[in-house]
Parts: sequence; structure tokens; C-alpha cells
Amino acid sequence: MVEYMFERGLNIHEIKALYGGAGWQAEADNAANLAEGLANSTVMTARDDGRLVGWCVAYLTCTQCYCWTNW
Repeated sequence: MVEYMFERGLNIHEIKALYGGAGWQAEADNAANLAEGLANSTVMTARDDGRLVGWCVAYLTCTQCYCWTNW
């Protein structure tokens, strides 16, 4: 069962596994930069039996909302 929760940042190894499993090798190769950027962010995650299967982070500036999803 997939559980959704809010977490601080993401583990680089989880990011690599998620992107690599989706066939997104370029993004997996750049996981260190992404992990560094997310280190101080609150991220909504989706986990299946503890394994990261997706994530979303939204940035709100004035009237715009940016959202990056991977599920």
C-alpha cells in the first residue's frame, strides 16, 4: 500500500533508484545536485512498503505554483 507523507529532503540513493528505475538516466546521474537542492525543502513523498516511488515539491511565488512530480 502506498503511503503519502511530508519529509525533509531526500536521500541521494533513493533519488538514484527512483530515476534509474524509471529509465531517466540523465536525471539519475545528476541526483547529487537534486539532493543538495532539496536538502532544506519539505517534500511530499509516496512510499510503497518504505521504498520511495514518487515525490513532489511545490514552490509558491506570488500567484504561481510550480510542482515537480514523478509518479
